Amino acid sequence: MNAEVLASTEQKMKRTLDAMERDFQRVRTGGASASLIDAIHVDHQGQRARLAELATIMIPDPRQIVIRPWDPKSLRLIGTAISQSRIGLTPTIDGSAIRLYVPALSEERRRELVGLVRKRMDQARVEIRAVRHEALAAVRARDPKRPVGSDDVHRDTDLLQRMTDRFIAEIDRLGQVKEESVLRL
Repeated sequence: MNAEVLASTEQKMKRTLDAMERDFQRVRTGGASASLIDAIHVDHQGQRARLAELATIMIPDPRQIVIRPWDPKSLRLIGTAISQSRIGLTPTIDGSAIRLYVPALSEERRRELVGLVRKRMDQARVEIRAVRHEALAAVRARDPKRPVGSDDVHRDTDLLQRMTDRFIAEIDRLGQVKEESVLRL
C-alpha cells in the first residue's frame, strides 16, 4: 500500500479519536472540572474571547470552581456568559471572583450522561470505519502504471483492518474509563 495513504488514514483516525476525547471532557462527571467551562466565550471590549483567556480558573474542592478575572470590570460579563451558557450552573459573584457550585449528579442524570458517552463512541466508530472504507477504495483503485495484485490488495486490506481494530479498541477503552468516572459516586 502506498505509505502516504497509510499515514493519511492513520492521521484521520487519530483526529477522530482526539475529537471524541475532547467531547468527553465536556461531559460532567459529578465533580468540578475546568473543562466544564472551556467552551464558554465572553464578549469583552468588543471581542469574543474564551473564558480561560480572561481569568484564572481554580478548583479548590471537588464541588466548586472559582473564576478570578484579571480585569475586575469583566466580572459581570463573565457571570452573564456563564448564566447564558448551557452548563446548568449558576454563578455567584463573590467580591472579585465568581464561584460555581457543582451539585452531585442524580442517578438518572448519570445514566443519561452514560448514554451520551455511548452515543459519541458509536459516532467515533462510524467515523473510523468511514476512513477505513475510503482507504480501501484507494487500495482497490487501479493505477494503469502500477497494477495492483490480489495478494497486495489482501495484505493492504488486512493492514487497514488491524489499524481499524486498534482504533476501535482505543475508543472502547476511553469510553469505558469515561463511563466509570460518570457512574462513580
